[in-house]
Amino acid sequence: MKVVTIGSYSQAGLAALADATYEQRRAAMDELYSACGGKIIDYFFCDGDADFIAIAEVPSREVNKGMLNNALATGATVNLRSWYEIDLSAVTESQRKARDTFKPITE
Repeated sequence: MKVVTIGSYSQAGLAALADATYEQRRAAMDELYSACGGKIIDYFFCDGDADFIAIAEVPSREVNKGMLNNALATGATVNLRSWYEIDLSAVTESQRKARDTFKPITE
C-alpha cells in the first residue's frame, strides 16, 4: 500500500541536519524501508508546516506505525503524520450499501 508521511525535525534533528548530505539521508531511508519490506518512492525536504515528506510503499499500516514509532523514539523527529492510499471502488461500494440500508430517523 502507498503511504504519504510528513514530519518535522526536533531541535536535535535540526542540529544534525548539516552532518549528512541529502544522498546520505536518502540512502538511510531506502535502507530502512527495504529492511521493513517497503520502498521509498520519493523523499524530499520542504518548508512550511513540515520539514520533509516521504512517499512510500509499505506492506501494512502496522509496519509503517512501527517505523514511525522508531523515528519518534530516536528523538530526531516530531509531528509525524501519515495518509494511506485507499481503494476508492471499495469505499463507494460500501457507501452505496450503507445508503441503501440506513435511513435517518426523522421522527
